[in-house]
Amino acid sequence: MEKVHFYIHDKILVRIAPSFLHKEAKRNVWNIDEDDKVQMISIKFMLEHCKLSSLSQSTVWSWMQALGMRFGERKKNYYVDGHEQPDVVLTRLVFVKTYLVRDLRMHRWIQVSPDDLVILDIVIDGGRKYINDNGDTMYEFHIDAHQKFTDKMKATEFGANLTVRKPKDSKILIGLGHDEAIYSKNTFTNKSWSGTLGEIAMVPKEDGIGLMVSALQSREF
Repeated sequence: MEKVHFYIHDKILVRIAPSFLHKEAKRNVWNIDEDDKVQMISIKFMLEHCKLSSLSQSTVWSWMQALGMRFGERKKNYYVDGHEQPDVVLTRLVFVKTYLVRDLRMHRWIQVSPDDLVILDIVIDGGRKYINDNGDTMYEFHIDAHQKFTDKMKATEFGANLTVRKPKDSKILIGLGHDEAIYSKNTFTNKSWSGTLGEIAMVPKEDGIGLMVSALQSREF
């Protein structure tokens, strides 16, 4: 039996088999990003495929139940760390492989001569040996191979060079990292001081006003 995949678009959960997905993708009814393998079904196509003019609440309810979903009272639950689940590990490996390929298009490299290694007092195995346009022997390393490489390249515009292996017709990539953090007014540590008689400060029941910080970071800037 062919494995089905789930997709969410505009609050509608859709279950569909890969063979059907690729067949319909050729008709351009799917939004597919080949680079990130993002696949979504459109509302218009879903209505046409199911021969519906609109979606009622009862139809969506029936679909949700058919997919194994259940509607009930909100209850306290627990969080399961799924970082080591097989599908997550597989996705992580795909990400790492993709990132290492894209690393060849980023400012992550340094080119040094044998004399530069002597001056830097670095004894390191590896590196890529090549002959530059002047006929000199050179070595190329990733900027993270040694802290002295990072220190040497700090004064450059992007903190490192491009690799000599970068295809001339490929565009330069700049990596951006994104993360968010929430700071609450009444956020306290797990421990506090108490008085000689065991008295302690009153702790508010609520977290209070929160401030969310969303930031981007890049090694190039």
